[in-house]
Amino acid sequence: MIQYNWTQAAARPKTTHWKQYGAVYLFAIATPLLLADQMRHVLQDAGLWPAPSSSMFRDDCDDVTGLKAFTCLTLVGWLFTVICTYTGFICMLTGVFMSADLANKKRNDACGQIPRVRGLLAVQNHFSI
Repeated sequence: MIQYNWTQAAARPKTTHWKQYGAVYLFAIATPLLLADQMRHVLQDAGLWPAPSSSMFRDDCDDVTGLKAFTCLTLVGWLFTVICTYTGFICMLTGVFMSADLANKKRNDACGQIPRVRGLLAVQNHFSI
């Protein structure tokens, strides 16, 4: 995604640096953030990061299901599972919107830049009983 957006950004008309390369930067930030919790699991399973300091949940919690699991997270659990993962998803989603230029396309929707599904009603009527 980073390489694809880099080549697309280089081909875009020259505007501000952030408008041209912002999606690339957001994808570059999102990638390590999204992989941080998986790397914690790998290091813990390989024995390279011992369990007491890398544990996701506190030892005194028995029920770690549902929303109650958030109350049982350790500092490492909050940092890696919640903060890194969700911040990574926000950066990635924002990068996707910037790369697709959805804000500009929505603004100019009257010009027909967003393709519409034509004939959907006809297809639905064809298959209805």
